[in-house]
Amino acid sequence: MESIEKQPMGILVGSAAGKPKQRVLWVDYNYFCRLSTISDYNKRQLKARRRFQFNRNGDINLLSVNNQDRAKYGISPDNEMIITKIEILKNQDAAVRLERENESFDVEMVDRVHDQMFIALNEFPVYRNRINEAYNLPSERCTLFARRWAVWAWVLPNYGHFKYCLEIYHNAYSRIFPEHFAGENGKISFKNFFNSCEANGIENTIIDKRAVVKTQKRRPAFQMAFLETLYVQDRKIIVADGYRKLVKACAEKDEKPMSEANVKIVFREFKNNAELFGKRYGEGALQKQMPYLSLLPTEHRNTQWQIDGWTLPFWGDKFQRYTLYIIRDNHSRKIVAANVAVSENSTLIAETLEDAVRNTGVFCGELVADKHSFHRTEIAARLRLETEKMGVVWTVTMNAQRNQLAERYNQYLDAICKDFDGYLGKNITATGKDARPSPETLTETAKPRNWKEVDEIKAIAAYAVIEFNRTPLKPLSGLSPNEKYDASESKRAFMMDEAERVNLFRPVQEYKVNRGQITIKVGMVKHEFQLPAELITRYNNQLVTVAYEDLTQGIYISDFKTKDELGFVAP
Repeated sequence: MESIEKQPMGILVGSAAGKPKQRVLWVDYNYFCRLSTISDYNKRQLKARRRFQFNRNGDINLLSVNNQDRAKYGISPDNEMIITKIEILKNQDAAVRLERENESFDVEMVDRVHDQMFIALNEFPVYRNRINEAYNLPSERCTLFARRWAVWAWVLPNYGHFKYCLEIYHNAYSRIFPEHFAGENGKISFKNFFNSCEANGIENTIIDKRAVVKTQKRRPAFQMAFLETLYVQDRKIIVADGYRKLVKACAEKDEKPMSEANVKIVFREFKNNAELFGKRYGEGALQKQMPYLSLLPTEHRNTQWQIDGWTLPFWGDKFQRYTLYIIRDNHSRKIVAANVAVSENSTLIAETLEDAVRNTGVFCGELVADKHSFHRTEIAARLRLETEKMGVVWTVTMNAQRNQLAERYNQYLDAICKDFDGYLGKNITATGKDARPSPETLTETAKPRNWKEVDEIKAIAAYAVIEFNRTPLKPLSGLSPNEKYDASESKRAFMMDEAERVNLFRPVQEYKVNRGQITIKVGMVKHEFQLPAELITRYNNQLVTVAYEDLTQGIYISDFKTKDELGFVAP
């Protein structure tokens, strides 16, 4: 071993171990050869014969070269001059390396590649769902692998084999995942990872199998389905009876049954399953098992809207009941939009949402609603897709407590409606919590002369909404919903002008003219429009562009190819 110290430009100075008086001057062998006039043959011979003193790194001790050999190989006898020349060579080499690094790739191209990778990164929820379904991974690992998968799904088809491509892509990738492929061999690791993705697929390369949590032995699907059927039946079933029936069923299938202890665990899991619990004990019991949510009001108006329907407490013509569909602001409790219809249908919901946007000039940050067939319609799917692109959160839940504001504040509307004749709500003849109208009252209101016209019911609903919005409420510290709303700002909502609203709710779409007419379906309602005779011959079985504000009024059509306006078509 030599006791040495590192000098600038890689020159080692020290003394040989065991020989403190013998000075050494270690010089990199390649620099020694560059300083001399030694031939390639003598270079090989010099190193093979070990004529001079070498250390374990292959450096040569310049002080072990005598003056005769120095003259032979063209080495200056002045050691200080040699050190100076080596420093010059080192500086030149460093400058060349720096120049090569700067010329290795275009910085602007790295920025462009990074931007594309970052855009691809936003698609990671799709891959996270796939990983979460296929592997038992911790949440943070699942998200990390999904983010990498999203980026590599873009890298693989876009990676080229041009000059400096590896440096460009590795540099852009390192900006997003600085811990991945770091270090001196990062580029080599990046390339090896790329080759593995091409050969084995992205999923097999991305997912680190060491991170997968080992799960218990898989339960047979037949036995799980059989136990689930036993659990949801009306009759009470205990573990012992369930196990005995399972053994009998498995004997017929020639299958080994799970143990009784395992059946007990499965039944316990079924009890914690909200869906199965509801099937066994009913929706009422399920609601009591759902977690209680005490929602605090949002900090700003229009941050969250809660939507719900409420049956108006009046008879219409031929015992018809009407639904008041309400959109309520969480912050101020104000009803920002309301509509009346014979049922809580998809058309009613879409129109009320549009009214809310029209009245407020914004789309809320979060929309809370219960599960409804509306959410399975085409218009709802498009609305959700377009608004989620903006950043809106849609919360569709079975838990009535999740939209408790919409449920709880209907009692104020009920109290306002109580002042009108024909009221069918609570507390007419008694003050109990569950009191209902007396038989005599119901008999009187059921007479045809006491039925209300639809316009009268709509007028009562409009009055109830207006009256509620301007009534001081104790939960609002004595302010009315209108005052609370006007005192706030829409900081967590998305501004929407008239053109954006029309484009969102009344988009320009292409429809095919079939047998001379255009049919537009909204929910369960079909709107039919017959083209004029002169247009039928030109556009029958052809596509036309349709725009509308109100389908009940009519549509505007134009040529699909030339965009020429063709006019207005009434229903």
